[in-house]
Amino acid sequence: MKNIIKVSSVQSEYFGRSKRTIEYINQHDIQNKVVLDYGCGFGWFCDYLLKNKAKKVIGTDVNNNDLSTARDAVTNKQVTFLNLKDFNKLKLSNKFHTITSWEVLEHIPLNSEKNYFKLMDNLLKVNGVLYLSTPNLTFFSFLDPAFFFGHRHYKISDIIDFMDGTKLKVEKVNVYAGWWNILTILNFYVAKWIFRRNTFFSNFFQEKSTFEYMTDDKGFINIFMKIRKSK
Repeated sequence: MKNIIKVSSVQSEYFGRSKRTIEYINQHDIQNKVVLDYGCGFGWFCDYLLKNKAKKVIGTDVNNNDLSTARDAVTNKQVTFLNLKDFNKLKLSNKFHTITSWEVLEHIPLNSEKNYFKLMDNLLKVNGVLYLSTPNLTFFSFLDPAFFFGHRHYKISDIIDFMDGTKLKVEKVNVYAGWWNILTILNFYVAKWIFRRNTFFSNFFQEKSTFEYMTDDKGFINIFMKIRKSK
């Protein structure tokens, strides 16, 4: 997940998309498992994995500032944070039980999505699982200001097509959140880029965003997927 807000990576409470993220992953896929958080940002989900008894965690990202934040905040010896370039140099003898990749697909180089899923396929053990989330492509995508600056949105069918030629199969797919999250996104960008301040009425929007993510499984904002590698 991209670090777009200044928060500690060691969190005791989760809201909005972050709360949906921790609720979406099955505890069976965490406990005593070796987990890769691909696109770990500032390490908040690596911290969550460790708190929920992951055996070992590797967090990797391209942003060295985020990785520095992660290393300072999450010091457990069971986690290793690596720049993606360093991670790609590793000769992995053991593959991963679980890979998480939250809000990453839309940030990788354009037209590299098929290679991304080939990599996920290669990194997973047989019967291992990949969890991901990414913005959903709808008529309302234009309401996300980042959409006009290369922040891609996808259809579910597009993501499934990207997996063609791999052993990856979608096991579960949901789309969450709606209008309150549209307003929350717009509030964030107006506050940040125009007024150079934190979000207006942050507690109110945080509450609305969380309620929407946790109660509306027929939303239109964010795609969440659980994908399994078959034999």
